[in-house]
Amino acid sequence: MKRITIDRTLLVLAVLAFFLMSVSFAFMPIAGIGWIPGVLFWGGFLSGIILVVLLEVRRRAFFIACKEDYKRLQKPRNGLLSFGSNLPAIVADCLLAVGVLATVLAFVLTEGTGLACYSCISVTLFSFCMHCILNGRIYVYSKNRDKIRRLLEQKIVKKEGEKRI
Repeated sequence: MKRITIDRTLLVLAVLAFFLMSVSFAFMPIAGIGWIPGVLFWGGFLSGIILVVLLEVRRRAFFIACKEDYKRLQKPRNGLLSFGSNLPAIVADCLLAVGVLATVLAFVLTEGTGLACYSCISVTLFSFCMHCILNGRIYVYSKNRDKIRRLLEQKIVKKEGEKRI
């Protein structure tokens, strides 16, 4: 598999892992399923974090292989502090705002009980994870990797041409 395909596959797997983590809250009010929400939450959380760390290592290795300083070429802020970096991120940010309002409203109306609270928490948690991923450096890298590689190659060729003169 090509490196870009592997990176995008790992990104999709990280999104799925965080989805499983957030869905675990929707299963909590169902009686009789015992330990399944806990396994979904911790399994999704840990595997999502491991995949995101692996993607960050691969991103840094790409820039090191291109003989570039990855810190100089990255976004100044991480995904947690950025908002509206691209269209999917704008959707996630809007969903996060709606989810937070719906969660507060559900807790006020149902006094913290009921399926509505757990469902709103689930949506809010997933949209928060998507906010962090879609506004982050890893998503920008995986989406624009080929363009970044071409720009770096042009820069390297330009530097070599200047050295010859």
